[in-house]
Amino acid sequence: MRNPFIDIKQNLLDSKERVINYQGSDLANQIHDELNKKVDDQVLQIMLYGAYNAGKSTFVNALIGEERANVGEIPTTDSVDIFDWNATAC
Repeated sequence: MRNPFIDIKQNLLDSKERVINYQGSDLANQIHDELNKKVDDQVLQIMLYGAYNAGKSTFVNALIGEERANVGEIPTTDSVDIFDWNATAC
């Protein structure tokens, strides 16, 4: 299976050239370096938000592959919760 972070790094490099055209090389290099560090860590962070009972917890559980986020007919989450793909809920 292809590592998606390879594609992300290539997209960052392509984007850097476009940013240089509009913002100059100093800012482009700074942004590129910061984003590359995050990609090199190979940690993907996503944020979900929306109305109660919209399926956010169900989606998180499907991504993780097990039930870590509470799911119910009445609203069960009203706070910020962090889940690690490879560990238990933080």
